Amino acid sequence: GVGGSSGAAAVVRARAGALSGAPARAGCGGGSSVGVDAGSGGGGVARRRRRSWRPVATRRPCRGVLAVAALAVVAAMGALQGVQATCVAHHFVSLFCMADGVVTGGVPFEVQPVLMVVDADGVKCGALDGTTVSVNLGQNPLGRGTCLGPNFGHITIVDGFANFTGLAVDVAGAAYTLKFWGDTMTAESCEFDVEVGPPVALVIVQQPGSITGGELFRPQPRLEIQDAGGNAWPGDSESRIAVSIANNPPGDGELIFTYMPLGQEHWGPWQRARCVEGVCPFFGLTIDKAGVDYTLQFELSEGPHGLTGADLIKVSNPFTVGTGPTDHMVVTTQPDGARGGEPFDQQPVVTLYDAGGNVNVHDTTSRVTVHIAHDPSASTLAPFWQREVLGTVTTTKHSPYVVADDFDALAELNEGDWVEIGEPILDRETESIDTPWDALTVFPTPVQIRSVTQSGQFRLQNNWHLNDAAGVTVTKLTTALTRPVVNGVATFEDLRINRAGLDFILGFELEYLERDPQGTYSKPGITVNSDPFDVTYGSPANLHIRRAAGEAWAGGQPFGIQP
Repeated sequence: GVGGSSGAAAVVRARAGALSGAPARAGCGGGSSVGVDAGSGGGGVARRRRRSWRPVATRRPCRGVLAVAALAVVAAMGALQGVQATCVAHHFVSLFCMADGVVTGGVPFEVQPVLMVVDADGVKCGALDGTTVSVNLGQNPLGRGTCLGPNFGHITIVDGFANFTGLAVDVAGAAYTLKFWGDTMTAESCEFDVEVGPPVALVIVQQPGSITGGELFRPQPRLEIQDAGGNAWPGDSESRIAVSIANNPPGDGELIFTYMPLGQEHWGPWQRARCVEGVCPFFGLTIDKAGVDYTLQFELSEGPHGLTGADLIKVSNPFTVGTGPTDHMVVTTQPDGARGGEPFDQQPVVTLYDAGGNVNVHDTTSRVTVHIAHDPSASTLAPFWQREVLGTVTTTKHSPYVVADDFDALAELNEGDWVEIGEPILDRETESIDTPWDALTVFPTPVQIRSVTQSGQFRLQNNWHLNDAAGVTVTKLTTALTRPVVNGVATFEDLRINRAGLDFILGFELEYLERDPQGTYSKPGITVNSDPFDVTYGSPANLHIRRAAGEAWAGGQPFGIQP
């Protein structure tokens, strides 16, 4: 019927990769009888409806749906005509529709696309033989789908046909299309849906990232039971996944579960995540001890997924657990050997830890202050003075004021600071005083600054009357009740309590917090108490005159006031 006006009837069945020697399935509508009016270059297409098909009015046809007619014409011509030796390629016709076969994520289409090059009359044309045709997704309903196939979706035209093989789409979705282009021509396939295929693998879709000790993984690990296209298989809401530490670099790292949502189970040292429609998320997961190159192992229980053996086990990528900001303090060395007024034989040491129990070695800026938290004897925690010589002053007789010889050297002194005027007299040292008291230039005890003037005058808190003198040394005193943190540790020195008693307790408070190397602040208000301890009587240290002798009479008579 070539060239006639009445057309020719042909039934063409096509399978992927088989254009000769086997029946062909034709058209987007799929394998129906097609009447062709070759004279008019086209004709009506009657589609037999199946339940799974869309109505003709709403289903998008292949571009060049008359490909079936053209193929019928070519079949009728047989060996008489073959491929035209000289022709002008006009357009592509997409012969087959992927929707006519099973389409699942990541699995090659059961019906692979085939393009035919035709001239303006719809007759197959070999003018583009040897030319490359490429394919990619046209309509991508979710925006995440990818067209998969050998040679990046490129194929060469042979004998007027571009016969694609191995094409697939990964992400499940509806109303996909394929777009083809080559030379100056394009074509688009019919619409087809990609369904979720059978499960083939357990996949870690969210790896555990690096964290600090005791802090939650953000985000938490998540696994999926997936098909070949990476789609979560919705047929499994029964399986469980257990997790444990596979590589434990410090040796004593522990997997901790801080909380669990309703429906999750805890058993032994492991945690199991429940899978819901193939998605298996973990919650509240952390590791305490710092270390490099940790890994986690996940093991899937047997279930409807059908996976077995090594396919049930996955190991995470390596990750690091670092040291975090200070979370709490511990008195790592308790005070001991306390006697009234004497330094403790064992001075307290306080250590700063992160949430995982790692020493916060990054902290070198904070300070820890100590006080008596429980005092059974109305005692005093005696300060130990740290001394720093700043400069010199000029003193004036019978005046509580001293004047700085170099005000810049003493600029850091403020109201309330403690100083020593003159060479310091250290604790527990003795000195013979042969000078009348009103001639002393040196204070026998520390003195507090009452006020500071802009002219460089300092008024002392108690009204000691000094002699006229210049170049008298000024030493600033700092109490050791506050100690700096060095690499996460605060070490106290020379602490003492003056009065004996039972069950003393020292309290420690973290203060002067600054940003640590991770850029986060330590928790405010971190405190800790020591264990109870006793203060016993100490050795004799001082002879104190409680009452001076007086009312002495000559002649060997007793003093009226005995010392």
